[in-house]
Amino acid sequence: MLIPTIPPGEVFESDTHYFYLGVILLTFSLCFIKFRKHRDCVLWLPMVILWIIAVSRDFVGADYIPYYGIFNGAKWDGYIPSATNIEPGYYYLNAFLHQICSYEFFGFMAIHFLTLFFTYKAITYFKKDISFAYAILAYVTMWYFLSFNLLRICLAAAIVSWSIRFLLEKHYWKYFTVIGLLFFIHMSSAAMILPGIAYITYQKSPKLTLIGLIVFLVIINGFLYVLLQNIDILRYQHYLSMDSGTGIGLNIFFTYVPFAYWLYIGRKRIDKNFWQLCLVFTLFAFIIDFSGYRLEILGRLRTYAVVPFLIYLPVLIQTLKKFQREKYVLNSFAIFIYLIAKYYLLLPQLYWSDKIMPYHSMLFD
Repeated sequence: MLIPTIPPGEVFESDTHYFYLGVILLTFSLCFIKFRKHRDCVLWLPMVILWIIAVSRDFVGADYIPYYGIFNGAKWDGYIPSATNIEPGYYYLNAFLHQICSYEFFGFMAIHFLTLFFTYKAITYFKKDISFAYAILAYVTMWYFLSFNLLRICLAAAIVSWSIRFLLEKHYWKYFTVIGLLFFIHMSSAAMILPGIAYITYQKSPKLTLIGLIVFLVIINGFLYVLLQNIDILRYQHYLSMDSGTGIGLNIFFTYVPFAYWLYIGRKRIDKNFWQLCLVFTLFAFIIDFSGYRLEILGRLRTYAVVPFLIYLPVLIQTLKKFQREKYVLNSFAIFIYLIAKYYLLLPQLYWSDKIMPYHSMLFD
């Protein structure tokens, strides 16, 4: 059995690992149920299962207690910027939810529902052209378990994935308005302005966009490190002390070399605007991943790298299934292995950093 690298003296929680792997395979398999009408109904049962598992967890996640405290302590007149290490939008969202229902775990129930709802809407926007099974597989292996701990940023990432429709529909102001509002949920969402601008620019000048992204990479790895060292944001200071060096991880090669191939084979088969959007978002995700090895504070931005994996790969699978059956079989199997492997690569973070292993459920205690 593959297990993550863990600190000496710690014990890997194999029961939780098998449980999570079972959740992955179960939700993936359920998406092959056939519906004659309303094809997107196939997502309902997997989504309900994922919601139940998330909201019934019993104090699982490094930040579970702080989020528990935010909901149960949130009041309309209780936000004090100097004493609250949380964005005002998320605080007042919790205050609103607390007004609706004061049950101590209702905050988790509502936030996980919103995260899954926006993920569902992001996937079903492409319902005529997407493999629901592979969309769920991508979501569960790469984001779902992270949401047990990274509640705010996973909610923001789900809303970002939903909002890309505005870029494709050329309602650019709507996309940037959403990002502006998300800033008050999680400050890091402001970074998603950049791929939005890059996509708009790419449609007019691909070369200029690529040059701009290269400059962005240089700035992040050069000047931004020095700048962030002088910014006093208390809740992010511990990331600044976690400088990971200048090496390039094997994870980057594993993630982006196969993905570059899948972008290549889809370039003439998939809608041009959608392909360009996925290319730009992939390049942005690569820059963040690459830079994250030097500046750990950027690591959380990887959570926003939703579109290429959640949307593009499932759309590619469905496209190959319709038009190139000979490539469909091989690539669907390869993408399945790829996404399962992404889960295994995520295990160290799930175990050691996010503390979502072992899993305990209120339903069985």
